[in-house]
Amino acid sequence: MPRRLRSRTILSRKKHERKQTTKDTTPIMYNLRTLPLLLFSLLSFPFTSQAHATKKPCHSISVKGTVLGYKGTPLARSHVKLSQGMANKFIAITTTNEKGHFSLQVCLHNPAMLSFLGVHHQSLSLPLIPKSPIKLKLRIHLQAHRYHSHPKEIHVIGDFNRFRRKGARTLTRRADGTFQLKMPWKKPHMRYQLLGLIEEKKGYYGGYSAGTQGTFHLDKHAYSYLSSIKTKEGIAHIIFSPKALPDKTGKEKIEWLQAPKTVQNHYAAYIKLTTNIKKARKAFDAIQKKKMAWYRHKHKKGTPRPRYSLKSFGFDVQKHLAEIEQAWKQAKDPTTKKLYVFHLAFSRFWRYRPKPNWIKAFCKAWGPTSSMWTLTSYESYLLPFTFGSTKRRWACLPAIEEYAKKLPDVYGRVLLLSSTARILHSTKAQIIRRYYAGYHPASFYLEQLRQQYIKLNKQHAPAALLKKVDRQLRGTQRILHGRTRLRPGQDLPSFSLKALPHPNNQPTPRDYTKRFLKGKWSLLYFWAIWCGACTGSLPRLVSYHRSLKKHKDIVFLSVALERSTTNTLRHLKKWPAPWHQAILPNAFQSTLSKQLYLNGVPTYILVSPKGKVILSTNQIRDIKKALNKHLNTPTTQKVPTTQKTPTTQKTR
Repeated sequence: MPRRLRSRTILSRKKHERKQTTKDTTPIMYNLRTLPLLLFSLLSFPFTSQAHATKKPCHSISVKGTVLGYKGTPLARSHVKLSQGMANKFIAITTTNEKGHFSLQVCLHNPAMLSFLGVHHQSLSLPLIPKSPIKLKLRIHLQAHRYHSHPKEIHVIGDFNRFRRKGARTLTRRADGTFQLKMPWKKPHMRYQLLGLIEEKKGYYGGYSAGTQGTFHLDKHAYSYLSSIKTKEGIAHIIFSPKALPDKTGKEKIEWLQAPKTVQNHYAAYIKLTTNIKKARKAFDAIQKKKMAWYRHKHKKGTPRPRYSLKSFGFDVQKHLAEIEQAWKQAKDPTTKKLYVFHLAFSRFWRYRPKPNWIKAFCKAWGPTSSMWTLTSYESYLLPFTFGSTKRRWACLPAIEEYAKKLPDVYGRVLLLSSTARILHSTKAQIIRRYYAGYHPASFYLEQLRQQYIKLNKQHAPAALLKKVDRQLRGTQRILHGRTRLRPGQDLPSFSLKALPHPNNQPTPRDYTKRFLKGKWSLLYFWAIWCGACTGSLPRLVSYHRSLKKHKDIVFLSVALERSTTNTLRHLKKWPAPWHQAILPNAFQSTLSKQLYLNGVPTYILVSPKGKVILSTNQIRDIKKALNKHLNTPTTQKVPTTQKTPTTQKTR
């Protein structure tokens, strides 16, 4: 059998061979954005095979109650849905009546998430982990979104641009304080959403919100609300009034009129994760505002950069984790203990990392054959360990090896093998001797991955599964046997980058090329707007640039991996960088990114006056060491006054 099977050959497989195979229920890969979303995926689990699904009994679930809005009044036309998994695959969905009453009856094999949604309100979720029939009678209080009282700029997306942020149109403000937009639309109805209204939501334009005109209905994934408007004579006229939005938020809560104690304990463990993440995010946003204020004004006067902590802004991480650990030890229900240990293992607060014993307990509690893992894409499980500290990877490596053998899902085993091989390949030799000495090398896991691919070909697996496994195999082979970064001494490839206006209004060329850097020490800084590490490290880079003012033969060139020039310039006004700026619209898909082996941001590339690459790294301190070495600048280490040695001499 050939070592690689091309995707064209896979996709050209006959239709009757696909029908003979079992239905492909491999989980879909999704980006992990927030920990509540990850926990939502871990609590929802369709099984990977029908044989496995028949082993678990079906438990009847009966839920009745009332949904109330932020004013405490019944919320009509709100929705109650029961869903499973990150794919947001809902099992059942119902709508409340005019009095806010609802009733839902289903039969569940596996745990699921019960969600309550309302227009202009935040969703509330309740995990249901059935081990016996459950009867619930609830009174749900939803919390409204925190809207901007005086929005400056509002954008609209809809059917005209397939609900994409690119191509969003801006509403114009009228004299009476309302906003409007007229646009041609041939169809009788047009669906739309408004952007830039919700305060809690971050991002390009802000959170998605339904308008205040027309009818409301859920999208096809039953996740968010859309507005619908009728067109007249081929014109869609959108009118938005900020006064129609909720003026206060209220408080979300669940009143347990009738519920088992286990359901209440599961909800308490789940809500501690979501509420504390909100508090931590609020404190972190306050820290970012303080940093931005210092960066704009105080850093110009030479004042030192202040140090902040989450505790100084109302969130004590150590106290919070101590409470969770105590609740974990005192819990008697095994499922509740699993939820608490999940919270401890995945707690990634600012400047805090989980303890290794929490990781070990999590890997032991959430076994490979547990129903907790039968739906999740397994990428969500790997992500925190792949990008975590060395101790975190080492603590769960034995469990990963066991999971790779016993997981019921094939693609889950493939992801585990691929990730483990890449982790061991990218780890330094000293760390391997310290932590991974008793485990197999990266080539062992690559061979196991290749054997999985060959076995799937012999079993005539579905084409979609083979295509994903082939992609993982080729990517792992490329990393282990190929080059992943620039080599020192290599010539900098030729390039042409679109120039942006200089922050200090200095003359700039039309395009930055390799010739512009000739004869000077050059630092290429690749960044992006969505990169939090880029924004966090920018003050240190600015202070380092200020310390090199006496060296006129040094050039700093920032390259933004963004498509929109307007958004890049808007970001540079908030976070000015006093050096040359350029933009690379195609980002990681461009030829220059592939030639420079750009795998992430921030990335710093130091280039000599002769056009040779000196260093490629993601740490500013490495650039400082390399550049100080070549410039023969004095070291920053203090030398005792009694020692009369020059500062350039190496000290032991």
